Amino acid sequence: MIGISITREKNYGETYFLKSLLICLGGYFDKKQYNNKIVERKKPTVYVYDSNGYKWSMGHLFEVEGEVAFEGYNVEWKWDKFGLQGINPINCLLAEDDQGNRFKFRDWNIAKEPVFSIEASEDEVKESLRNLIYEAKQFIRSGVKHDDIEIVGSALQYSLEQLGIKKLYKYQEAALKKISLTLLGLNTEKRHFAIVARTSGGKTYAFLLPLIFASAIYKAKGHKGCKAILFYPTKALANDQADELAHLLWYFNDYLRRQKREDLTITMGILHGNIKSRFASGEDKPEVTMIKCPIHERPLTLYFERQEEKFSLEKLSCDYEDCPVNRDSDWVNKWIKLTREAIYSEPPDILLTDQDMINAVLMRNPSELTIIGYSSVKVCKKCGSTYPVQKRKCRCGSTELIPMQKLGHPIAIVLDEAHMLRGSFGIQTYYLLKRLEQAIRTYHNELPDWRPTYIISSATIHSPKMFAASLLGEDAKSIEVFEANYDKGVNVKSQRIFLFLMPKTYEMQATCIRAIGKLYDLAKEKKPQTIVFVNSLAESNELWRGLNDEIANIQGIRVGGHTTDYEQDRIRIEQDFSKKVYQVLVATKTLEVGVDYGSLDVAVIHGMPFYISDFTQRIGRAGRNRDALIIVIFDPQTPIDYYYYQNYRLLCDPALRSDAMSLESYTIKSNNQEAIRRTITRAIFDYLSVASEKINIGKLYDEESAVDDQVLTRLKAVLFDERDSLHLKMINHIQGVIGSLDNNLFEDALREAIDRISQSIGPFEKSTKIESILKKIDNIYQIYNLRHAEKAVLFKFSPSFGSASDTRPRELSTAIRRASRGQVISFRGIFYVVKMIEGNTVNIKSFLEDG
Repeated sequence: MIGISITREKNYGETYFLKSLLICLGGYFDKKQYNNKIVERKKPTVYVYDSNGYKWSMGHLFEVEGEVAFEGYNVEWKWDKFGLQGINPINCLLAEDDQGNRFKFRDWNIAKEPVFSIEASEDEVKESLRNLIYEAKQFIRSGVKHDDIEIVGSALQYSLEQLGIKKLYKYQEAALKKISLTLLGLNTEKRHFAIVARTSGGKTYAFLLPLIFASAIYKAKGHKGCKAILFYPTKALANDQADELAHLLWYFNDYLRRQKREDLTITMGILHGNIKSRFASGEDKPEVTMIKCPIHERPLTLYFERQEEKFSLEKLSCDYEDCPVNRDSDWVNKWIKLTREAIYSEPPDILLTDQDMINAVLMRNPSELTIIGYSSVKVCKKCGSTYPVQKRKCRCGSTELIPMQKLGHPIAIVLDEAHMLRGSFGIQTYYLLKRLEQAIRTYHNELPDWRPTYIISSATIHSPKMFAASLLGEDAKSIEVFEANYDKGVNVKSQRIFLFLMPKTYEMQATCIRAIGKLYDLAKEKKPQTIVFVNSLAESNELWRGLNDEIANIQGIRVGGHTTDYEQDRIRIEQDFSKKVYQVLVATKTLEVGVDYGSLDVAVIHGMPFYISDFTQRIGRAGRNRDALIIVIFDPQTPIDYYYYQNYRLLCDPALRSDAMSLESYTIKSNNQEAIRRTITRAIFDYLSVASEKINIGKLYDEESAVDDQVLTRLKAVLFDERDSLHLKMINHIQGVIGSLDNNLFEDALREAIDRISQSIGPFEKSTKIESILKKIDNIYQIYNLRHAEKAVLFKFSPSFGSASDTRPRELSTAIRRASRGQVISFRGIFYVVKMIEGNTVNIKSFLEDG
């Protein structure tokens, strides 16, 4: 049976238009009073699906709107977490009316999603903190005065009120109290916490507020050093969250200063691969940071003032000359630390970092371990460099090296955007946390069961307790979840308007360019801020080039690109986008988490990501506190795009989207043999670093010190002599990292790791240094790589169209798929042909050259 709807257009004479087509692929009508679900029906039922596989497929063939109605019949169909059940739209989207028996067919659709307000506390901020202060005063038994707790609470209240926050959300209030009391040792019911709220739902404050409160109380108690380490999966997110923390601390510390309690000032620092050393040669040009002035909301600039032609000292400054940030620059620079020496010489109370940095710090140099309380170092009074205790002269030329004051260790670790910890990255993060804990236990002589308090945060973890338990290797009973509740049907904060498209006549990229061009053409005066998410570098480069070519003639529109191809310029591009220098930004997944660009009006999804949780993060970048347009352009050549095209309500209905995300629930599987092998190798170097003073091998970490035979003998004994007491301590250290593992498996993996080290370093020489040993091992075994399990390659591009350092690191599998000789690849919108392949792996080189 075929149903066809034809209309006649008078303006076109006898021309008729085919508007919709209904094709029966085995469905049937049942006039019985009872259907197969034993539900009584007063009308005959149209079966579009049953257990025997009979179904109706409905669709239309042209890019026009069609409609099919079942009058006098029931239609068995539904939406659930798997999508549309009972109807199979072909080549189109299905939009039903309110009665459910009339269907419209389009190759596009528009849908609305209400964004409800989060339930707020019934108490004002003052009262919320008053309740916390009352219970925290029990901490007086540890030597903290009532007045200290009062003034810390008052400073936090002042900070929030100055930022316009009159009430906390209910889940924030609960988290502030429970996490603070746990960190102070006053709550033993739960040891770890998970925080879940939608994007822009206040998750950051839910863990920052208790961290600030508890850190200040510990300071009053005399605790020096880093108290909380905050892990972020991307540099962009760490930079963005630093701005939020800096705003809180500006008012918090200012209040303490005016109350003559600068001893309680909370310091912060950022540490990742883009954070410079004061000795970075030739790099004294000012850097625009992601931290905005708390007064003028303009990005602060980091200036470097050269000192005696050897190193530079940093200084934060605002563009407005008379700004308090400039007047109090010495005070600001005491509590915001943005160079490596500033962080290692005086570890901040709260450190924002990423997993890659801590992985390297644990292995490569004990003088960097000050961030976990390692105090067996000397500090240069002049430049802030840190050295092993044997050091006599700094590289800046100064001989004023003073012993580091005794430091405490971190009491809390935060893992933000934890949904990104899946696959290889998740497993290796699991073991990184174990290594970090064991390094603290080894140096500070903590008991074997000591652990910091962990806080897991994400907008898109469906089973947070189960996930957190697997990531931390804990019993789920020890984890408490704080989840935001919404005032559904009461307070609609804003709405998202979705436009779903799957181009057939035009290419996907051309459709995207036309849609964005039309958007700005219609916008006229007020130009919206638009972010375009793509799934690959190639798509980013091509789309960026196409958008620049097509909409360059529209006045005032500039397009930026944000991918790993722009590694050195990414902070500048983010800042320019925030300042609306760029109106359109083409980005890969590096910007899908956490980053807040304020007045972002439009998000374009150029092809579906593999995970619906990633889609949720991407659409969360737009709107925030206002309405937003979400344009979703599906790729007709990709199965996952076609699935979500047919099942579009999984993307725009919050309840269905949440149910669909439950299918993505995953846990960390720690029994991965390759991860264990790499972890054991890393843990060996962790131990050498954290125990370097006891072993007396500090010279191995100092490039300027000559290594004598005694140092080499001690290193050999620790690594290879099974009778040596320090070798046995190294084994115990590694076992503390790995945990319960079959003895035979552990011994085999340990023997393999030691053999790896022995083969990599070759014969010991007096020029032997730990850093050079690590580089050799990393070239073969990828010990610096936490993100992937495979080897890495480096793409090098001609500098003709850019700087001299046009490179792109990528996994070996990417090179095999896309970089054989003669293949075309793109970089920053320019297309290149692979001309030469170099490497020390003969078989791979031959494969790529010859295919």
